[in-house]
Amino acid sequence: MILGAETRSASPGSHPPKHAKAHRTCRGPNHTARALARAAGLTCFCFLACLMLTVSPAPAQPRLVDLINADRPLVIAHRGYSGLAPENTLPAFELALAVGADLVELDTHPSRDGVPMVIHDATLDRTTDAVERWGRKQIPVNAHTAAELQTLDAGRWFHARYAGTRLPTLREALETVRAVGGRVLIECKVGDPDVLAALLQTNRFTDDVVVQSFNWEFLHQFHARAPEVVLGALGPPSRLVDGSTPVGLSGTLNERWLREARRTGARLVVWNQKQLSRTAVNTAVEQGFRVWAYTANTPEQFERLLALGVHGIITDHPARLWRLLALRRPAPARDP
Repeated sequence: MILGAETRSASPGSHPPKHAKAHRTCRGPNHTARALARAAGLTCFCFLACLMLTVSPAPAQPRLVDLINADRPLVIAHRGYSGLAPENTLPAFELALAVGADLVELDTHPSRDGVPMVIHDATLDRTTDAVERWGRKQIPVNAHTAAELQTLDAGRWFHARYAGTRLPTLREALETVRAVGGRVLIECKVGDPDVLAALLQTNRFTDDVVVQSFNWEFLHQFHARAPEVVLGALGPPSRLVDGSTPVGLSGTLNERWLREARRTGARLVVWNQKQLSRTAVNTAVEQGFRVWAYTANTPEQFERLLALGVHGIITDHPARLWRLLALRRPAPARDP
């Protein structure tokens, strides 16, 4: 459809030998001069590097609609680079952007005071220290205000190096990604379509995001409020446009799902990789949709989806997918 590495840090317990300082003071003046020159050069280099990062604008990016219509598969980082950093956190988003992900996918739930927070689960237990801090289990996200939620540690569960990482608000996440020219795929788990539309429109995010949901009633309502935002119909859906729950229907992408997806206003269908076929992808394309698949992490899964002709792959390991795409041999030319 045509639309309008991880770095190593010094061990905290590492210390120079006690005699090192005295030993250095015994060296001659030439050594001292060279050391000072090296230090001055390093300082100058660091200053210039920081200056470049500060004043250099984000590189020019294609329009979102052009990116979606690219003639190559898009690399979409699932909850950020969640294979190497705590999911749905700023470090995960920054790492995904550093390896060139086309879009950063994230999830939202509202806080008690209605602020969209970036977190996948409806409860805080798995990806924060809420249980330890507040002394109970199965703590809903919407049981606490945004300010309270941002006191939690959302990184230590993944690795000690991420201790102190906080839950971001949706606005913080969008600003972080936009600052370096990135795009965001927002999955709305639960929320008010009016609140999301107002946040995107007021802060001029509408040209930089795709909104998706398994709740197709939500998508339909959101589209009425923000028709300029590109939508993705996540499937199989948990709720249909009329608010009913689908019962007894095959989860495989087919013409019936495509007809219902069109009613939401979606231009993309984003489907479970296990429930896609080449025929379904071709049918979707014939009906004007682009097709993205979730969540693939192995070379075998990547190759299968590429053979099906999908237009985007959502993965926990964007660098792994980039590598496979870079090394993949082009298909042999067909005889005329």
